[in-house]
Amino acid sequence: MKNDRLLKKLFNQEIYSTGYLASFPQNDSAKITSIVATHNRSPYKNLERNPLFWYLKSLFNQRYKPSEIIIVNDGSEDYTKLVVDYFRKIGSIEIAYIKNRIKKGHPKSFSIGLSAAKYDLVYCTDDDSILSPYTIWGGLFCLTKMRTKNPNAALMLLPRYTRSTIPKRTVPKNEIGNINLSKGIITSNFDTFPEEYLKNPVFLDKDRKILTPFKIKNLCFHFLARKKLLKKVVVPEKFGILNDYGWETELGLRISEGGYDSYYVPDPKFHEFHERYGSLKPKVLSGEDWSKRELIDGISLTKIISESSRKNLNTGSRLKKEDWYSSKIRGFLRVLYKRNKRAARGWAIFTYKQFVLENNKEFRADVLSVRKRVKREKIWEESVKNEIGEKELSALKLHPEIKLK
Repeated sequence: MKNDRLLKKLFNQEIYSTGYLASFPQNDSAKITSIVATHNRSPYKNLERNPLFWYLKSLFNQRYKPSEIIIVNDGSEDYTKLVVDYFRKIGSIEIAYIKNRIKKGHPKSFSIGLSAAKYDLVYCTDDDSILSPYTIWGGLFCLTKMRTKNPNAALMLLPRYTRSTIPKRTVPKNEIGNINLSKGIITSNFDTFPEEYLKNPVFLDKDRKILTPFKIKNLCFHFLARKKLLKKVVVPEKFGILNDYGWETELGLRISEGGYDSYYVPDPKFHEFHERYGSLKPKVLSGEDWSKRELIDGISLTKIISESSRKNLNTGSRLKKEDWYSSKIRGFLRVLYKRNKRAARGWAIFTYKQFVLENNKEFRADVLSVRKRVKREKIWEESVKNEIGEKELSALKLHPEIKLK
C-alpha cells in the first residue's frame, strides 16, 4: 500500500509525462526501420476504426520518425492494404508492404521483415499498440548510451502498459524480465515499476530525467535492436505454439547465450499503450488519456479500449481461453526443457499450483478464468504431456504437491 501511494505521487511529477522532453533538442541522425507483422487488424472499411490505423498514426506522429516502415501482412482477409495505401499517400516515411498468402505466424513474419530491413537499427512492436510520442527516440537514446558503456548491448526493451498509460504496481528490479534456468522461474512484469527507483531514481541522463536501463533476459515484443546481432544469434522463425507464447523468451535467451546483452528502460515517457484488441477485459483506462492532445485525431484511448473490448478470436494471436492457458504452460516448458530439465519440472509444478490449485489472478492476467478445477487439471495435464512426454509427467506425480487422478 505504501508503494502504491509513492507510485501515484511519482507519476504526478512532470518528468514522467509524455510531453516532458518537448523542450530538449533531438539531433540524432540514425536511420531506423520499424517492423510490424499484422493479422486481421483492419476489419473495418472505415479505416479510422482499425488497430493498424491507430498504430501507424502514432508511428507517423513520433517525435523521432523511422526512416522506413515494413508491414508484413500475415495472411489477413480484411482492409489491411487500404490502411497501408492511406499512409503511403502521406509520403513522409517510406513504407514497404509484404503479404504472406497464408498465415505463417509471428516468428516467421518478423523474420521476413527483419531480412527486408534496410537499416541496422530496427524498432519492433505489435500491431495493436499505440506509441507515446517519444517511444522510438527513447529507445534510440538509451541503446546508444548503453553501447558506449557496453559494446555488447544488442537490444533495448521499452515499457508496455496494457490498457494503461502508467505502471500499475511496483516489483523488485530482479523480478522484471528475469529467467532463472536452475529453478524454472520466468518473469515479465514490463507493465510495472522497479521498487528500487521509487525513492532513489537512477538517471541515465540527469537533465532529461531518463531512468537508467538494467540488464534483462526475458523479452516482450516492444524493443529497439541491432539487426546484425539479431541475425547473428539466429532469430527463431518457428515456435510451434498456437499463439507463439514463449517466443520472445526464446529470443531473449538466444541473445544472452550468444554473448550479447538486452536492457530494459522502465521510464514511462517511452511506453506503448497495448490495446489487447479482441479481448473482453479490463475495460477501464488507467492513467492519463494523453492521446487527446498528442496523437490520435478524433479518438481517445478510452474510446479505443471500448472499441477493442469486443470478443474477436480471428485477429492477431487471440485464442480461446483454454488454448491460451495451454500455450502459456507449453511455451515456457519448450524454452526450458531443452536447456534444463529440472527447471522445466519446476515450471510445471509452479503452473499446477498457480493455475490448477489456486486459479491465481496473477497467472491468468486479464484472461477469463476456467472455473472448474477438473477442467483446469485436464488442460494442465494435456499441456505437460504434449510438451515433455508421458514419462516426465509421471515423474511429476511423485511430488507431494501434484495429486492427479
